Amino acid sequence: MKKLLVSLFILTLLCIVLLPFGNAEAWPGCCSHHGGVCGCHCCDGTSLSATCAPHYPQCQAKDDLIKKEVENSKSDYYKNHQWFRERLITKLMDSLKADIDSVAFYVYTMLPDVK
Repeated sequence: MKKLLVSLFILTLLCIVLLPFGNAEAWPGCCSHHGGVCGCHCCDGTSLSATCAPHYPQCQAKDDLIKKEVENSKSDYYKNHQWFRERLITKLMDSLKADIDSVAFYVYTMLPDVK
């Protein structure tokens, strides 16, 4: 019985001392069900949630640049849409050092299929 009480006391003490350090880098809503944050996306490739994104302003700045470039390309896209989106994705990945998921999301969202 004495060993059990001593063990519980030590466990409780460790929890009190170490618990604050376990949450130092965790943001609620930041890819907790997607393997954590890897760069500017969740580790499984999904985008950062609206709750999580404000904690990563460097990612928002890059997304704003991508959106601006895609917006500036709209008139060229409608003139000659053949393989335009794919070439634009490659160009933006190279020039902005952005990952394919972010670039492709904005390109295909902002430049819909031409019929």
